Amino acid sequence: MATSGRKTPDPGGTDRLSSLPDAILSSILSLLPVREAVRTSVLSKRWRHVWCHTCDLLLDAPNLLPPHLCFPDSKLYNLFRDQRDRLILQLSRRFRSAARTLLAHHQAQKLGTFRLHFPLGRGQSRLLDSWLEHAISREVEILDLNFNKGRPIIPLDFAQPYNFPFHLLLSSPSGANSLKRVFLEFSIWNPRPEEFEGFARLQVLELRRVNITERHVKDLLAYCPVLERLVLAKCGDFVGLVVSSDSLKFLYLEEWESLESVELSGANLSTFEYRGRQVWFSFDKVPRLQRLFLFEDSVHLVAYALNRLPIDAPQIKTLIMCVSSPREFASEPTHICWSQPVDHQHSITWRPSLDSLASQGVASLAKTRTAYGFSFKQHASSPGCESISDGKGASRVPPSAP
Repeated sequence: MATSGRKTPDPGGTDRLSSLPDAILSSILSLLPVREAVRTSVLSKRWRHVWCHTCDLLLDAPNLLPPHLCFPDSKLYNLFRDQRDRLILQLSRRFRSAARTLLAHHQAQKLGTFRLHFPLGRGQSRLLDSWLEHAISREVEILDLNFNKGRPIIPLDFAQPYNFPFHLLLSSPSGANSLKRVFLEFSIWNPRPEEFEGFARLQVLELRRVNITERHVKDLLAYCPVLERLVLAKCGDFVGLVVSSDSLKFLYLEEWESLESVELSGANLSTFEYRGRQVWFSFDKVPRLQRLFLFEDSVHLVAYALNRLPIDAPQIKTLIMCVSSPREFASEPTHICWSQPVDHQHSITWRPSLDSLASQGVASLAKTRTAYGFSFKQHASSPGCESISDGKGASRVPPSAP
């Protein structure tokens, strides 16, 4: 009998995917949500324990809670407070139970990423310490802890900052030497002197809403020899902050009510971003600083940039400012770019996010430009900007860029 030429499935064929090494299968499962990776254990005996060797542990609501329990903030806001509090407590119990089960079965010898994004509430420090010990003992490289996730819907008497357990780093054979990136939010950074030996391989450190002192920042910079990126957002109550590191290339500082001065020192710092009120800056010891981002809600920043910055930091090639004030500017932020002087003439690119602006701040900027040799150029990405008004009926049209 003639055959059609088509290949028919071989019922006795091998499962090529299942024949892959455990390391490859574990890497594939690491790309799935934890709940989906665990479900693969029912496929066959071959798959029963593969998920237990995944190299990334992502503990958050989408990964551990059923989809119908992953509420958006808007839905929680619409509940009465007692209903919301009961629901949050229920979610916290479900989350803790799922995380315990996952960690009890996890058998990987090394971890690439350990992420925990969930507000677990008061009285959970020991539980968190045990989870973190699991990650540190497996030489985790990326540690991402966010205990602020879900606020402000979380009751204030429920969430509290987590005191980072530095003693666990000393008890691990590798200590902190395996860590390359650390992201920490809503925590306390307060190691005793004998508990902190630094991070030999740490390249990225981002601290947000972390209670930390100026002394601890100084120790961090001194004992992290390869740190390249540092973020301090709403951390501590500093008055005068000194950031000194020859390895640092990127620095981001955000919102300190008490901050009065920032002194930068570093041979390789190339980008600095600051968000907050105007403070005194020292740029004398950062010769390679080329990009500066300033974000403030006052037009005083514009005056500082035009008057002092070319003198204080002549090495800067690019300046981007975002000034947003409901009183002085329109409802949208306004952006200004400043490039390195050419023949002692500065070039400003005015990039309003509105079609027109009416503010005294803009008017004073326009008047100041002549005295300091600045010239306006309309940015190609803002062709809709047709006029800049001084609020008194007078307006001037920015000339087109050559």
